[in-house]
Amino acid sequence: MHFGRLIKTLNTAIERDINRQLAKFDLTGTQGIIIGFLRHNQDKEICQKNLEQEFALSHPTMSSILTRMENKGLIGTAPLPKDKRYKKVFLTEKGLALDKEIANSIDIFEEKMCTGLSEEQQIQIKSYLNLLIKNITD
Repeated sequence: MHFGRLIKTLNTAIERDINRQLAKFDLTGTQGIIIGFLRHNQDKEICQKNLEQEFALSHPTMSSILTRMENKGLIGTAPLPKDKRYKKVFLTEKGLALDKEIANSIDIFEEKMCTGLSEEQQIQIKSYLNLLIKNITD
């Protein structure tokens, strides 16, 4: 199998498993990961454009994801004080409450995915994946 197809197959398997893990919360994997990102960055002003860059998603795709999350009461938005053209995206109390359960589900998934890999191998794989992402996005 070609290298690109292996990565695509891995991505599909990861998405399928994370989506299955988070379905009990009525969330997609992407929504769950965005919740975690927002929690880890609560001290920063995160707007939609930051999320688009972080997750390499187009404006329409991210807009659709955020709209669904806002309709579920997981996030809110407010104009940025220093630039009213942009809206800060933040977690609501409901989003914050779900974060711990989501993080636990993702930890279980990552433990399963890394079964049989040493800590050193996991560090190497992360390094290789980051390099591949950098090579493609530069």
